[in-house]
This record gives sequence, structure tokens and C-alpha cells, in this order.
Amino acid sequence: KSQGHFWCTFCDVAFQRKFDWKRHEDEFHERYKRYPCPNCNRIFWGANTFNQHHKNAHGCTTCPHADQVVKYTQRKQAWACGFCGGFLASRDRYFDHVARHYEDGCNKSHWNHSLVIYGLLHQPSITHTWKELDTELYGHLPRAHQPMLEWDPKVTGHAQGFLEGDSPGKLQDLLEFFNDTRDDPRFIARLAHDQATI
Repeated sequence: KSQGHFWCTFCDVAFQRKFDWKRHEDEFHERYKRYPCPNCNRIFWGANTFNQHHKNAHGCTTCPHADQVVKYTQRKQAWACGFCGGFLASRDRYFDHVARHYEDGCNKSHWNHSLVIYGLLHQPSITHTWKELDTELYGHLPRAHQPMLEWDPKVTGHAQGFLEGDSPGKLQDLLEFFNDTRDDPRFIARLAHDQATI
């Protein structure tokens, strides 16, 4: 564990500089670019690690070749803040938003997975359906008696292998990669409710 005030929202690494934190999350966790080695078929998730491998393992004297081998995986469509539950529609806005929380004194211990799910449920393609389901199930109760929902990151967090196409994904994956031309918001809303702890 390194010391710093920009904590990775996925793992227990921290960085002194926002740039290093953002690069870490991009390369090791967002993983929207992959770099397959043409010589040995190993996969790398960052241009620098690919170029180092290509030089050291295969004796490439003209590297960098990362731009020639890069392949793009599916990209997230939505991000949410685990500090305040805010929904962010772009990766850059997400990083700027979370960085402000860190600069204001928040740390990894303040991050709440349930707020991430809550924020993702409020993306434009899903929020109406989620609110309809909530009204259908709990609209008859006074506001003070309506249940609070929480989500367990072990059940609803990220699935290993989702980005590589080896796993169908968990709730957070399905929300972050939701595509309104392909995915059903009613299915996602119902899944979110069924996987919640009341």
C-alpha cells in the first residue's frame, strides 16, 4: 500500500498525484484498451507495460508499437460516486468529481458501494423504470416507513472476467455498461431490487 490521498476506488493503492491515480484506474481497472502481443499472445492493459514487454521479451529495438496493436473493449457508459451517490455520464467528469471529494478530505474508508449502485440506477436510461418499480412496491407506505436498500459489493460489485467476455457480469457491471438499444431497464431495475438487502 502506498501513501497518498487519491485512493483507488477498486483496490487498496493510493497515489500522491491525481494523474497517477487516474492512470492506475484506467490501466488496471477500467481496461477499455488491451494490447495483445503479436509475438506471444500475452495481453497487456497499458501501452507502457506492452512496450516494455515487447522490448524485453522479444528484443524489439523500434518500440513503441502499442498504437499498432491496441484493441478496444466495450466501454463503460455510466459512473457513480461512492461518496455522495452522484451519477456521472463521462469518465473525465467522474475522475474530477471523485478527486474533489479526496481533496476535501474523504478517503477510501468513506467509499460506499451502495451509493455507487444508487447513483448508477439514476442514469437517464434506467431512472424512470427504477422509480416506477419503487412506487409500485413501496408507494403505498409513508415516506418514513419505506425501506432503505443496500447492496453487498461481493454480490453486486464487479465480476472477474466481465471485460474479457468470460463472465456475464454482476449488477454493477450491467449498470455501468448499460446500453438502452440492447438492454432492458425493467430487468436491471428488478435485479437491483432483488439483490438488495432491505
